[in-house]
Amino acid sequence: MTKSRTRPPTRRVRSRFASRGRYRRRASPLWKLNRRCVRTPPAGEAGFRYQCSCARWSRSSSAVFLVRGRSPREPDAGATAQSRTGATPAPSAAVPPPAAVPPPTDVTAAAIPARPIATGGRLLVRSDPPGAVVVIDGVRRGSAPLTVDDLGAGSHRVQLSTAGASIDQKVTIEAGTTTSLVVPIQSAAAASAWVNVGAPIDVQIFENGRLIGTSADGPLPLPAGTHKLELVNESLGYRGEQAVTVRAGEIARLRPSIPSGVLHVNAQPWANVWVDGEPVGETPLANVNVSVGRHEIRFRHPSFGEQVRQVVVSATEPARVSVNMKP
Repeated sequence: MTKSRTRPPTRRVRSRFASRGRYRRRASPLWKLNRRCVRTPPAGEAGFRYQCSCARWSRSSSAVFLVRGRSPREPDAGATAQSRTGATPAPSAAVPPPAAVPPPTDVTAAAIPARPIATGGRLLVRSDPPGAVVVIDGVRRGSAPLTVDDLGAGSHRVQLSTAGASIDQKVTIEAGTTTSLVVPIQSAAAASAWVNVGAPIDVQIFENGRLIGTSADGPLPLPAGTHKLELVNESLGYRGEQAVTVRAGEIARLRPSIPSGVLHVNAQPWANVWVDGEPVGETPLANVNVSVGRHEIRFRHPSFGEQVRQVVVSATEPARVSVNMKP
């Protein structure tokens, strides 16, 4: 008689915590083999209970099953979605390859060169009439009008000459600037006479409001004829006019009359006084008339020796000098 194989009975396992519900689990048909898999639940863990012959334990509080002591791995999200819908997920869009990075540019080659610092200036020379030969620092440069580039900064001597006249000029060049020099050759050709102004003081010489020089410059060129000159010394308060007649090829000498100033001199206890080497008397001295300008005052006493003072006398107010001869 053949024995019929029946399905093992179903056993129910109730959780200790009734609030989590009940769980049913069939006994494995291979219970004999699964008995070898039986293990003891983890020690010290509350809420675990043997459930079946496949070495499974269940935590009643969270209903987590451990297979052979391990938690089953959760399925992939994509796989779960595929299993639910049965459709194959669409392939992701192709990512374009990264654009090629251009090679670095040589910045040094594209840099703008620095502008050189100007060390010289430009000189523009014109003559009236044009065509005068221009010589700068002894080197002939051409005929006026003329432009000279890169002329060194500083003072230069410029000579302009024609068939009948020649004139010298000094010009100062500044770096990075253009200097213009205009020379009337016609008036220079007519200046075949000179005037020499001799005065005890330095004066500036003007004609018709135009400065033509100073008394320290020596003979000054003037056209032949009669001229009315104005002599000025602002520091001494002197201003005067003088007429002079010059002839072609000659030097006229002009000796202007310089006005007098007033000098007051005194010494303690007393002294004999000399002005520019000339005796003027014994102190006190008042209203001593002397020419405007600088003078030397010498004081001399038989017991206290000698002292010297320098004084400048102007035409606008008196000068006062006083010394103490006692040591």
